[in-house]
Amino acid sequence: MIEPDLMKTVCFNLLDNARKSIDQSGKIVFSGMWVEDEYQISIEDNGKGMEESELSKITEAFYMVDKSRAKALGGSGLGLAICADIVKIHHARMEFTSSPKKGTRVAIRLEGAKKV
Repeated sequence: MIEPDLMKTVCFNLLDNARKSIDQSGKIVFSGMWVEDEYQISIEDNGKGMEESELSKITEAFYMVDKSRAKALGGSGLGLAICADIVKIHHARMEFTSSPKKGTRVAIRLEGAKKV
């Protein structure tokens, strides 16, 4: 079971981050699917991406990869920290993969989900 409003907050925040990282010709793919015994929510963009060394820090409160983007588009560096806490409450995992100039993918893996 998930708390729908909290999970909406996670999805909206991740979609907003993806939106901020793409240009006018960018794409964002939002999907959900069963992968074996867990449900996976995925958000993928073809935006700016980031170095692998940044991935371990992006869920820290107030951490921003691109401070100039935050200034121009708004942001405080709290969104991913809040998302990480919400995902943790749901006993789930949030996994990031990214490549500079190719984009970023985040997968939320909800273990123990039951098909209905």
